[in-house]
Amino acid sequence: MTIATQQAPSTATAVAPQDPGLDPEQLRAEAVAQERAYQKEVRELCRLAGNTQLADAFIDRRVSVEQVRSSLLEERAKADEAAQVTATIEAPGQTAAPDIDLRAVYAQRNRYHRAAVAGAGA
Repeated sequence: MTIATQQAPSTATAVAPQDPGLDPEQLRAEAVAQERAYQKEVRELCRLAGNTQLADAFIDRRVSVEQVRSSLLEERAKADEAAQVTATIEAPGQTAAPDIDLRAVYAQRNRYHRAAVAGAGA
């Protein structure tokens, strides 16, 4: 799997002081809270995708949550498309099942899944 290179903003720049009167402890607490929320979301996305071992790599590279989601969805779609499907041939004289274009079925399912996930993220 390729890990995207777009990086999420670091917590240091995300809470850079705009007002010299801001409390440094409060800024640190906010930075820690943002970092924890980022890591929690990345780990949850990886868990849902069934690929928890990638979470640390995404976090180490500061990949944005959107890029993590996109990378995991792409990987899942590739895995679904590569899945092998086997068929059983009926013995002569038995009624055969109708022909089904499994590639088309999986392709449609993948399009629907991508659209549903994209709609949920909006």
